[in-house]
Amino acid sequence: MEVNGKNITGIIKYLYEKRLNQTASEEVLQSWSNLTDPEARMHLNQLFQTWGYTQEQVEEELQRYFSGTGPAANDLPKAPVSPVPAAAPVQAANYNTAPTPPVQQPSAQKKSRSNAWIWIILLPVLAAGGYVLYKFQQFKNLHYLYVTTDNVSIRDHEGNNIGRMDIFASNNSVSFLRTTDINTYPIKVGDNIYQCRRVLFDSTSFTSFLLNKKEAFGYVNENYVIEDKDNFIVYRNVFQVINSVKNENAQLTSPFRKTIVGSIRQNPAMKELYIVNACSNTDKNYSALIALKNKSDIHQVVALLSDGKYYIFSGNPVKQEYEAPKPFQYKVPGVEELLPYQNDNVLFKYVNKTYFIFECNGTAKDYYTVLDDKGLIDYAKYSFEP
Repeated sequence: MEVNGKNITGIIKYLYEKRLNQTASEEVLQSWSNLTDPEARMHLNQLFQTWGYTQEQVEEELQRYFSGTGPAANDLPKAPVSPVPAAAPVQAANYNTAPTPPVQQPSAQKKSRSNAWIWIILLPVLAAGGYVLYKFQQFKNLHYLYVTTDNVSIRDHEGNNIGRMDIFASNNSVSFLRTTDINTYPIKVGDNIYQCRRVLFDSTSFTSFLLNKKEAFGYVNENYVIEDKDNFIVYRNVFQVINSVKNENAQLTSPFRKTIVGSIRQNPAMKELYIVNACSNTDKNYSALIALKNKSDIHQVVALLSDGKYYIFSGNPVKQEYEAPKPFQYKVPGVEELLPYQNDNVLFKYVNKTYFIFECNGTAKDYYTVLDDKGLIDYAKYSFEP
């Protein structure tokens, strides 16, 4: 025997009693009646799928039903009936004494119920498909994070180092990666916990992203990445030379780099300039630039740019408040007007809580920096001026 439109209600009644331990209501049985053979088989298979049946389990269940009940009389095909003239009045009398409802109405109701079952089954499928499509669009349109310094670790969810980011990428590092969201994630490294941004690798597949597999993601300290591509371009440009000078580059930690870039962004005409290693300095006793921070978290950098002039960069990277670069100036004895340092390479050395200025060969220029009442560099003054 096979499932057809005539025995489907008996099968449903059997399944309700066996699986659900209850009697199928007349409304349920009515919704399964008057189906064509293909419709009966299709809806029954879908019902088995919602219950998690395998094909083998389906066949076993139907075999138990058919072997237990046998073909009911109304399940068997009816034999052709020869017309009997005398029977016509009796049949007509039966119809007259017990008229049946119009044929179209129950047929429409049964068809409507059949469609309802289809929608009940299809809606979860459509919803799942819509969610996958949404996640795919999200995956294709993820934003990038850009690194602001060198040797920034990429870690897994357990804090293990699995890669690195450098402002100038190499064969073993990258400068930018896609990020999944704007949230930060606490990642434990040793005894410390760092707030990190979550990133995706170029090799991460959509399936891994969709299933949220832990190994598909990396984590980067939020202090060393930005989302602004224009800022990143300034970073790449302004540090292109000093980045390869180990001693000078070491002073320019992330807050100082943010201060320089934030300051330059206040004057777009300067965005093509870059920091020069004054005197081509390699002497650890001197520095080609000054980097300091006061008690109010104002960061300040004095450096020579590629236009041959020294500038002071000031700002608060935490509050993202920056001043436009201003010339680093010095005061000549007997002259009130301050003059800018330009076309003159000098070096700096920190002595007795201030910075003294030297020639490239280490000869003192007899000038030192004057700090204002906020602890920030104002200008340079002649050492022997009263």
